[in-house]
Amino acid sequence: MASLQLTGVKKRYESVLALADVSFDLADGQFMALLGPSGAGKTTTLKSIAGVETPDGGEIRIGGRLVNDIPAEGRNTALVFENYALYPNMTVYGNMVFPLKAPARAEKFRAESATQRVFEVARTLGIASLLERRTWELSGGQRQRVALGRALVREPDVFLMDEPISHLDAKLRFEMRAELKRLQRDIGVTTLYATPDYAEAMALADVIVVLREGRVIQVGTPTAVFNRPIDTYVAHLLGEPHINLLEMEIQSRSGRLAAVGQGVEFAIHPSQAELLRQRVTKLITVGVRPSEVLVSPTEPDGGGDSGTVIAVEPRGATTVLVVRAGGQQVVAKVGGEQRLRPDSIVWIGVKPESLYFFERESGARVEVPHGEIDAAGASR
Repeated sequence: MASLQLTGVKKRYESVLALADVSFDLADGQFMALLGPSGAGKTTTLKSIAGVETPDGGEIRIGGRLVNDIPAEGRNTALVFENYALYPNMTVYGNMVFPLKAPARAEKFRAESATQRVFEVARTLGIASLLERRTWELSGGQRQRVALGRALVREPDVFLMDEPISHLDAKLRFEMRAELKRLQRDIGVTTLYATPDYAEAMALADVIVVLREGRVIQVGTPTAVFNRPIDTYVAHLLGEPHINLLEMEIQSRSGRLAAVGQGVEFAIHPSQAELLRQRVTKLITVGVRPSEVLVSPTEPDGGGDSGTVIAVEPRGATTVLVVRAGGQQVVAKVGGEQRLRPDSIVWIGVKPESLYFFERESGARVEVPHGEIDAAGASR
C-alpha cells in the first residue's frame, strides 16, 4: 500500500477542460470518495493516476514517488471499471490470473504462487466456488466480484474504482457497499472511489472530495461535508430529497431578525443574527433540508405559514411532501404515518438551528452556528 498525492493536476481534451486544478492527499490505507455529477472530472482523475491519461500539468505522487513520467504498468495501481471489462472467453480463474501473467509481474508470481494468490482473493470475495465458471454464467454481483478480484490479485499500492456498482439494482448495491467497506478494511489497500451517488460516498469513504467541472470544491469527512457544505453546490449534491434553497431577505421583526420570503418566514436564532448582520446584506439564500421541515395539518399556537400540498410521495417509513407556500415550493420529509393528500392545507416551520445561510451571488455558505444551538422550539 502507499499514499497518494495530487498537486495542481490539469487535463484538457481539445476545447474541453476536464481537470482545472485538482489537488488532494490520500493517506496510506485510507478510503476516499470522489463525488460529483457526470462531467465533474472523476474518471479523468482516476485515469491520470493509473497512467491511462497523461496530465497536462501538475504532479501525481504514489508513496511519495513522482509518477508523471512512469508508464501505467510501472505504477502498481489497479483500476476497476463500471462495465467489469471481463474476458468472456475465459473462466473466472482465467480472468483473475491474467494480470499475474503480465511481464511486470510474471517473475514475482510463478504458476504456483499465482494460483495460490487467486484462491486467496477468491475466498476473500466469496467466489472460490465459481472459479471454473465462464463469466457469462454469472450474475451481475458475481461479475463485479470477479472484476474486483482481478484487480486485487495484483497487490496494488492504490486501488481505483470508477462507479463500480452504479448499474446494479438497489438491493445489490446496498449489499455490495457493505462488501466493499469490509474488503477495504480487511485488506487495508489505499482506495479512491469515484461516484455520483452521495449515499455511496457517505457510506464508504473516510474522506470525500467534491468535484465540480474539474475543480476540487470541498474536502472533508462525510459528516463534515454534509453538515458544513462550503456552498449551495455541495449542499444540493449531498442529500435526497435535495436541500430546499429559498431566496429570502433578512428583515427585523419585533426587534428580532427573520428570514422572509414569498409566503414563508423563518425566525433567526439570536446567536446567528449578530453574525449575519456583520457578514451579509439583506438578500440571502436560506437552506433547510427536507427532514428538518416541520409540517402540521393544524395551525400551531401563535400562527405560522400555511401552504398547500401539491405532491405526496409515500416511501414506507417516510413520506415526501411538496408544499406551495406563497411563491415558494418547500419539500418536506415527514413520518410515513402522515395521511396528507394533494390540496391539503398545512402549516410549515423549521427549527432555527437547522437553517443554512448562503450568500446570494456567490453561493458561499455564511459561517454561523448550525445544528448546535439550544433552540427553544420551532421557528414559525
